[in-house]
Amino acid sequence: MRIVSVSMIAFKSIVVFFAGCLLLAISCVKSGELPQGKAGFAPKVIYSDLDGTMLNEQSEIPPRNLAAVRRFQAQGGLFGIATGRLPDRAWTFAQALSVDLPAIFGNGAVILNADGSLLRMKAFHDVDKVKAFCERINEAGCSYIYTSIGHAESGQVRMLDGSCQAPSEAGWGVLKLRARNCKAHDALLAQVRELNGSSGCSILESGTGKYRGVSISAPGVSKAEALEHIAKLRKLRTEDMVFFGDSGNDVDALRWINEGGGRCYAMPNGTPGVLDVCPRRAPASNDQAGVGQAIEAMLAHKKERGS
Repeated sequence: MRIVSVSMIAFKSIVVFFAGCLLLAISCVKSGELPQGKAGFAPKVIYSDLDGTMLNEQSEIPPRNLAAVRRFQAQGGLFGIATGRLPDRAWTFAQALSVDLPAIFGNGAVILNADGSLLRMKAFHDVDKVKAFCERINEAGCSYIYTSIGHAESGQVRMLDGSCQAPSEAGWGVLKLRARNCKAHDALLAQVRELNGSSGCSILESGTGKYRGVSISAPGVSKAEALEHIAKLRKLRTEDMVFFGDSGNDVDALRWINEGGGRCYAMPNGTPGVLDVCPRRAPASNDQAGVGQAIEAMLAHKKERGS
């Protein structure tokens, strides 16, 4: 009987131990603190997407997010944004957040320095290709369409709202064709990918619900490529960087940061592709200031370590 009792005690101890481990793992997942194999991580650089990430559903910066960014910057951190929006619709957010680093717009088609001057612009000028893309887009029954165009020499950007068309003026190229909430979304995506062929334009699917859509930009345009460009220019180490994102246009950036040894944070309100590529979750949605909560946790850990 004594042998049986000891065995039962040992068995119960093992069960309790593994149950505790399971609860700890679940707690880590919920808090966004998944093990990454690098203890004492203290980010020096944070980049964040805007819509669905830094901004709430009213397209505002929650006070908690703004306060957390301010604290991070006050402690020597550098902050930047990477958005699918173009400067005419997003520069005010860059100013409100007092970005220290170049701001990425149009998924990387336009990069502005922190003072608003143009760092880089990538546009495509193949008029026939643009017309072919637009023909497909105009047939897809989309509720919202626009064309963003840019002039690299002057740095000007224009939005042709409600229209998909090639620029008619010399020197202007397409930064982004955007079609959203299309009745024939899947067919449109397949058609533009097939049409793209050897031209290699960047074709992205992003957003959910009425914001689900297709974006077409110049070859090589992506947030990951833009981040890598800035990192090389500013001599930033990927392993010191954090990126927050929620949608298809964030997937490459989240993957690049994660594979480079930094930390990616997928918003819990993110699309399946985002949740698949990034193992770490922000502790709350964009409407609950999830970015701010995550930054607060990073700063708290940094203070505990005395670093």
